[in-house]
Amino acid sequence: MSNLTMKCLLGALALVCSAISLRAETIQADLCVYEATPGGIAMAVRAAREGLDVVLVNHNQHLGGILSSGLGVWDTLWEGKRSPIYDEARQAVFDHYRTTYGEKSPQYRDALPGKGGHTNGKFEAKVAEEVLTKLVTQEKKITLIKGFYPASVSREGAVLKTVTFRRTGFQPVQPGERVENSFYVQARVFADCSYEGDLAAVAKVPYRLGREARDEFKEPHAGVIYMSSVKAEAAPEFARQAELHRQLKLRKFGGIQKIKQPDSTGEADGNVQAFNYRTMLSSDPANRMPVEKPAGYDPEKMKLLEHGSIVSPIPNKKRGWNRPQLVGIHTSYVEADWEGRQKVMDAHWDAAMALLYFLQNDPSVEPARQKSWREFGLAKDEFTDNGHRPHEFYVREARRITGRYVFTQHDAMLAEGLERAPVHEDSIGVTEWYLDTHACTPRHIPGALEEGKMMLDVETFPGQVPYRTLLPQGVGNLLVPVCLSCTHVAWGTVRLEPTWMNICESAGHAAALAIQTKVTPAELDVSLLQRKLVESHVMVNFFNDVDVASKDPRVAAAQYFATKGFFADYNARLDEPLTESVRKAWGVGLTAMREGKLKPMEIVKLVHVAEAEKSPTTNRTRGEALLNLWKKLPAASVPEKKKTAAVIRKPLKVEPVRASTAQEVEGKAYDVVVIGGTPGGIASAVRAAREGLSVLLVQHNKHLGGMVTNGLMQWDALYGGHRSPIFNEYARSIEDYYRETYGEGSRQHSSARYTQTHYPMGRMEPGVAEHLFNKMVSAEKNITTLLSHYPVEVVREGALIRKVALLESRTGFQPVRKDERVENSFYVTASTYIDATYEGDLAAVAKVAYRVGREGRDEYGEPHAGKVFTNISGDTGPKDVLDGELNLHTYGHVQGTIDETSPFTADGAIQAFNHRFCLTNEAGNIRLPEKPTGYNREEYVNYNRMGMNAGGLCGKSTFNSPILPGENHAYPDASWPEREKIIQRHTNFALGLMWFLQNDESVLPAKREACRLIGLPLDEYVDNDNLPYELYVREARRIVGRHVFTEQDNSAAPGLTRTPVFADSIAFTDWSMDSHDCSKDRRPGYAYDGKLILTEETRPAQIPYRSLLPKDVDNLLVPVCLSATHVAWGAVRLEPVWMQVGEAAGYAAALAKKQRTTVGKLDSDLLVRTLVTNKHFVSFFNELLKQDAHPAMAAAQYFGGQGFFADYNIALDEPLKQATAEVWARKIDDPQKRALAVAEAEKSPALASGKTRGEALKEMFDALMKH
Repeated sequence: MSNLTMKCLLGALALVCSAISLRAETIQADLCVYEATPGGIAMAVRAAREGLDVVLVNHNQHLGGILSSGLGVWDTLWEGKRSPIYDEARQAVFDHYRTTYGEKSPQYRDALPGKGGHTNGKFEAKVAEEVLTKLVTQEKKITLIKGFYPASVSREGAVLKTVTFRRTGFQPVQPGERVENSFYVQARVFADCSYEGDLAAVAKVPYRLGREARDEFKEPHAGVIYMSSVKAEAAPEFARQAELHRQLKLRKFGGIQKIKQPDSTGEADGNVQAFNYRTMLSSDPANRMPVEKPAGYDPEKMKLLEHGSIVSPIPNKKRGWNRPQLVGIHTSYVEADWEGRQKVMDAHWDAAMALLYFLQNDPSVEPARQKSWREFGLAKDEFTDNGHRPHEFYVREARRITGRYVFTQHDAMLAEGLERAPVHEDSIGVTEWYLDTHACTPRHIPGALEEGKMMLDVETFPGQVPYRTLLPQGVGNLLVPVCLSCTHVAWGTVRLEPTWMNICESAGHAAALAIQTKVTPAELDVSLLQRKLVESHVMVNFFNDVDVASKDPRVAAAQYFATKGFFADYNARLDEPLTESVRKAWGVGLTAMREGKLKPMEIVKLVHVAEAEKSPTTNRTRGEALLNLWKKLPAASVPEKKKTAAVIRKPLKVEPVRASTAQEVEGKAYDVVVIGGTPGGIASAVRAAREGLSVLLVQHNKHLGGMVTNGLMQWDALYGGHRSPIFNEYARSIEDYYRETYGEGSRQHSSARYTQTHYPMGRMEPGVAEHLFNKMVSAEKNITTLLSHYPVEVVREGALIRKVALLESRTGFQPVRKDERVENSFYVTASTYIDATYEGDLAAVAKVAYRVGREGRDEYGEPHAGKVFTNISGDTGPKDVLDGELNLHTYGHVQGTIDETSPFTADGAIQAFNHRFCLTNEAGNIRLPEKPTGYNREEYVNYNRMGMNAGGLCGKSTFNSPILPGENHAYPDASWPEREKIIQRHTNFALGLMWFLQNDESVLPAKREACRLIGLPLDEYVDNDNLPYELYVREARRIVGRHVFTEQDNSAAPGLTRTPVFADSIAFTDWSMDSHDCSKDRRPGYAYDGKLILTEETRPAQIPYRSLLPKDVDNLLVPVCLSATHVAWGAVRLEPVWMQVGEAAGYAAALAKKQRTTVGKLDSDLLVRTLVTNKHFVSFFNELLKQDAHPAMAAAQYFGGQGFFADYNIALDEPLKQATAEVWARKIDDPQKRALAVAEAEKSPALASGKTRGEALKEMFDALMKH
C-alpha cells in the first residue's frame, strides 16, 4: 500500500462531528442523509431550513463530492436560476472571486460563464469545498458526522427504522470497539445521496447496474453501441431536432453522432461508463508540484490512454484535467467494499501521474504539446492533506435504483408529434444536459468512438424528472435522489451536479412535508409537494422565457401547470393573449385534474393541436389565465391529518382441520405416528405423507400449529432464505394470504413477507397461521388427524416401540382413574414414532433418557452452563454480521456482563414461560380484560417488564412481557392436571399485568390511557375467550440422544471461523443461544439468573441426525425435544429450525420404510443425500440467499457436512485452488480434521486447478450419487 493510500486511510479515521457524541448508541433525527455530495448538501440544508432535525453522514472528511474534488465547472447548459440552494452556492462562488480579487480581476473573469461552451462558471476545488461546507455548518439543525458509511439497516415491512453506520477506514472493528467505530441513526426519513447508492444497496432495494438492452425500453441507443461523428448534411433525419434545439436558450455543443451498424448490437451488459480523477493542475511556478517519474512507469501503456479533455482557464492559473480513464477495471468499483474501491482508485491515480509524466517528457509527444504540458504541475494549494490528490473519485455511474418509475431515453427526447419531451404529473426537477455517456468498454472499431461513448446533442431536450424515480420499490421512507431510477442511456442527462442539486432540494422539501403531514415520502401528496416547490422557486419544468426565481406569481402557476400538460413546447409566453382553443384545452385539463383522471400527455397533445389552430383570442393573457386557475386550487398549506372512521375488518373464519374420531383411529396401524401438532410435527407429518406413508397426527388439544398459532406472531430467525421445502411453502402461503387479501406491496403484505430485509423475518396473525396449517394438513390424504388426545402408555419390545396408548384430553385434563384405562384409552401402532411435542411427552412415556434443567459447567466444558448470574446489553450484533462476514440479520441485544463467581452448577431450572397474548388497538375489535381471580397488585408495582403494545400487523402485536421465572420448573414432568394449574397461573398473571397497566393509579395517566386503547382481539381465539390455546413452553424435557448438541457445537470450532462439522447434519441453526430468566434469584449488580443472549458467541451450526435418536429406542425420532444441553437449546428452540428438523424426520421415516430398516439404523449418509437433492438445506452458507438454486448447491450442502469448507463461504463460481482440490480429494474420515486442512490449504498461493469450486463439487457429488 502506498504512503498516500495509507495517509488517506488514516485521515478517514479522524472523526469530525458537531453537536453529537458518538458514544451515544443511537442518534434520533427527523431526516438522515447519507453523503454530503452537492445533492446531499442541498437536501440536508433545505430540510433543515424547513425545520427538520437532520443528520448528515459523509464517508470521508471533505464535503462537496466531485465539485470539491476538481470538477472545476458547473456542468449545465442553462445559465439561469434553477433551485435556491444551487443558486446560492453558485452565487457564493462568484462572490468569493469578486470580493477577494476584485470585479475586474482575471480570477473573477475566469469564474464567470464564458461566451461559448457549456460551462456556467468555473472555480477551484478548495473554493467549492469552502462554499459547500459553509452551507452545512451554518445550519444549526444539521448534525454533521464525517468518516462513516452505512453498514446495515433494520426494517419493519416497508419502513426503514435504523441505519448502522461504521467508520470508513477499511479496517475491521476490533472487539470492544463498537462504540467508537459504529453508531446508529433512527430517523423518520432516510435519503441516499451517495454517488454509489450504498445506502439503497444495504437496504436491499432493487437496483440496476450496467446497460439495459435496446429492446427493454425500446431505447435506440441502449446496450452495446458504437457511435461516429457526422456532419449535419450527412444526417438529414436530425434536421427537425436540430432546428428545435437551436430555439432552446441553452448553451450549445456542436456535432451530430450516428449509430454504426451492424456492430452496435444493443445487447445488455453489466458495464458502466468510465471513471477518472478530475486532477487540478497549476501553471503558477510558485504553486505547482513537479511530476516525477513514477515507479513501474511504462511509456508504451501511456500511448494507449486518452489524455484530452481540459477545463481551462480555472481561476488562479489552474486547469482541470479530465483524464485518464482506465476503461474496463472501473466497473468493479461499484459493488466492491471500500478496500476494493481503494484499489481501483489507486490504479487510476497512478495512471494519471504516469500519463502526466509521459506528456511532459516522452519524446513521442510533439514538442509544442510537451511544452504546453510542462507548464503545469499538481496544484500545491489543493488537497493539501491528501498529497494533492482529489478526495473524491469521479464516479460517473454506479447503481441506479429500480423505482416506481424508470426515467428512460425517451423522457429526454422529443415526444412523438410534439415539440418537447414527455410531461410527468409528478415532476420535481429538470434535466437539460445532453445524453452524454463515456466509454463503457475498451473495445474499438474503425471509424467509431470508444464503445459505449455517445454525446447526443441535438436529440436531447429538457426533461421532467418524476418524483417516483426517487422512490425505491418496497421501501416507503427512503428517498434516492442521486442514484435515482433511470436507464443507462438516460443517466447521461441526469448525472450532473446542478441537476442533482435541483432534484435533491426537492427531496428535502418532500422529507419535510412527509413529516409534517405524518406520512412516509412514498405516501406524500405529490401535488402538495409540487406546489411547495414552485412557490419556493424550484424548477420542475424548463422554460426558455421564465425566470424561476422571479416573485411573479404567474411563474409558479406556469411551472405547476406545465407538469399537467398545459404547454406543448418550452415557451410560457405569459404576456401573450390566450386563444380560445388553448383556453378550452386547459379547461379539459383542469376538469381532469379535479376528477382525478388527469393524463398529462393527452392534455399536452390537445394543447399542441390548439396552438396550431387560428383561434380568436380571449381578453386575458396566458399568464393571467394561469394565475386565475392557480388561485382556484386549495391553499398549499400542510393539511391536518383527518380522523377517519375505524374500519372493522371482516374476521377470518378459520377453516377446521380435517380430523377423525377416536373410533375411526382405534386399533389402526400406520407407517408413522406423530405426536404433537406443533409446526415441527406438521412438517414431519406432511413430508412423510408426501413420501407415500400413512400418517397419524395426534394433537393434545383442538388446534394445530403450536406457538405459531398461539401468539408468537413472527418467525424468530436471523436468516431469511430457503431452509426446507415445507417451511418455505408454509411461509409463502402466509405471504400469499396477505397479498391476496390486502394487495401486492401493501403494509400487511410487506410485513408478512419472509425476508431477511427486515426483522422479524415475517409476521402473521394467529388465526391466519392456524387456518393455513389446517389447509396444509387437510390437503394430505395420507394424514389422519386426531385432536384432543395425548400418549399415556407405550408398549416396548427391547429397542422397538410396538404400540402407543392414547387418551382423550378431557376438559381441564382431569385425572384418569385406574379403572378407566381400558374403557377410555386405546392403542395405535406404527413402524416409526415421532415425538414432536414441546414437552417430550411420548419420549417420557417411552422411558427414554432425558434431561430437565441445566447442566453444570464441568459436564461438557460449556462456558455458560449451570447457574449463572448475568446482564444483557442493548448493543447490536453479532460483529461478524456488522462486518459483512456473516450474511444474517443483526440482533438488537448481546450478552452483557457475567458474574464469574456464579456457581455454574447443575440444577432443575428451565427458562421462563409466558402466555404470548395477541393484542390489538383496532377500534371495534378490542376486549378489555377484567380483573383476574387472585389479582395481587403488589406483584406488578415493581415488575420490570411493563411493555404492552399493539398496532403491528392488522393492528395486532404480541404480548411477551409477563413471565414468571421459577414458577414453571415442575411443568415438564407434571401431569396434565398439574400443568393446567401452572398454565392458569401464567394466564392470570398476564391478565393481571394488563389490568394493572390499564387501571392502576401508579401508572402515569398518559400511559394508562394509551394502554386502555389496547386489548384482546375479538377475532382471535374465539372459542377460548380470545386467549391463546397454549402456553409458551420455551424448554421442557430434552432427550439424551446419540449425540448431545452443546454450546461448543454452536460456537466457532478451534482453528476455524465456523462451527464444528457433522457428516450427518440434517438442519442448521441461525438464532443465537438465547435463554430467558431461569429463576428469581439475584445477585447485586446482576439482573438475571440464567438469561443468556450469546449473540457474539454463536455461529450458525449443523444439527446432527443423531441428536434426534434416543440411545435405546430404534424406531422413535424426537425432532423437537432433541438431544441438546440447556445452553445450546437456546439456538434450537425456534419454529423455523424445528420445521426444518421435523421435515428431515419425515424423510427419515420414509427412507426407513423403503430400506426396510428402522430410523435408528438408517444410513445417515443416504438421508443427507436425499435431503440435499430435495433442496432441504443442512448447512448454512453466506451465499444461500442469492445462490439457493445454483446447480452445485446440493453438492455444496452435502460436502458442507464432510468438512469441505473452513468458513461460511462456498464461493461456487470462483476458481478452485489446487491445494484445496487436493484436500478435497484426500481420504479423511473426520470432517473436522478435513475442515482444518481446508483452512490451511486456503492460505496457499492461488494456483487454480482448472475448475470452479462449484464445478468440482458437482462432479464429485454426481459421481457419488451414481454409486
